[in-house]
Amino acid sequence: MEIIITLQLPIHFRHACQTMSIPTDQVLQRFIDHIYVYAHLSTVRPEPEYLATYVFNCYLKSLGRPRELNHHVKRELGIHYTKKVIQLIFSKLDPNEKEEAYQDLIDQWYRTLRKIDKP
Repeated sequence: MEIIITLQLPIHFRHACQTMSIPTDQVLQRFIDHIYVYAHLSTVRPEPEYLATYVFNCYLKSLGRPRELNHHVKRELGIHYTKKVIQLIFSKLDPNEKEEAYQDLIDQWYRTLRKIDKP
């Protein structure tokens, strides 16, 4: 059965997909094809982002991409960029500047990670 729908995907979801070069429709289709949705929707989770994170991780796993940063350099980069994000949160920039600076930080973080992953 094929159903055509229109979704308003959150900007952060679209940006995450774009940053990782993953088409948004493929992430969502993978979830629909392989996940028992009711089990996730009927379970109370404290984090509202849990389902979105789970969907993304399932798709990355299907591509053979690692979900966890067990590489020591990646771990250090994670700590470095997390500190930068925290500094940004407490900065005196206005909300629009913070949003732009945040996106720049995330883009820089992923560019750095991609350099490490290249053979």
